[in-house]
Amino acid sequence: MSDTAHRIHAVRPNGRSADYLRQIGAKRPFAPLLPIDEVMIAAFTETLRAPGFWACERSVDILRDRLQPRQTIQDAVFSPAARLAGAYWSSDVWSFLDVTVAVSRLKRLLAQEARQNHQAPKIGARSILLSAAPGETHDFGLHYVALAFERAGYAVDLRTGADEAELMSALVMHRYDLVGLSLSAQCLLDRLTLFIGSVRNRDKTRDVLFLVGGNAFVSCPEYAACVGADFLATDPDTAVFLAQLRLGSHAGREQALAR
Repeated sequence: MSDTAHRIHAVRPNGRSADYLRQIGAKRPFAPLLPIDEVMIAAFTETLRAPGFWACERSVDILRDRLQPRQTIQDAVFSPAARLAGAYWSSDVWSFLDVTVAVSRLKRLLAQEARQNHQAPKIGARSILLSAAPGETHDFGLHYVALAFERAGYAVDLRTGADEAELMSALVMHRYDLVGLSLSAQCLLDRLTLFIGSVRNRDKTRDVLFLVGGNAFVSCPEYAACVGADFLATDPDTAVFLAQLRLGSHAGREQALAR
């Protein structure tokens, strides 16, 4: 077993994880609420593959009480749980099926958070189309990006499993300020380049800005320019910040050209 796996086992709680978290929740009226720690994250991560989705939801409710000021459940619980699930898989602690079930449930929890915290965008709000790049199957991180843009007041159109034809149809039918595409597999870079190029060649879509992110660009940021993107972001908050900067300057150019 690898060093990572040994460290993982060191923080895993004894007994059933859901029971461990229920015991923490039961202490709430009588003890101060301690910050979320590694053992709590490990317990929550275990519930993601346990029978019954209700255990995941109950665990989220328990951990939500322990959020610190300005923390979100996504950043404090879901993100570290996703990283831990990946570590379990790479260290042969979990099977591929375990990870698949866990990621599916995390997506479901993220969707619930989005529905509960959803606020209709204001009239005239900036809009963004978010999708995995054509051919890409990994779209978990897009849910975090969508939540970040919604919190910033954007009208978000999140599409999972969309191909070139669906994305192009959406771009022709609706006017988006920004398109965000995520890519993990570098073997799909040429396909993404062709898609962005085809969008640029259409009169109705040539002015849209392209944001890219994902593992394909982490080690080689220069790939963002190669595929024709306007900018690259490595995390949701940075994506929103850069979008605000780029859209502001883009609007200025449009106004200048209109004069």
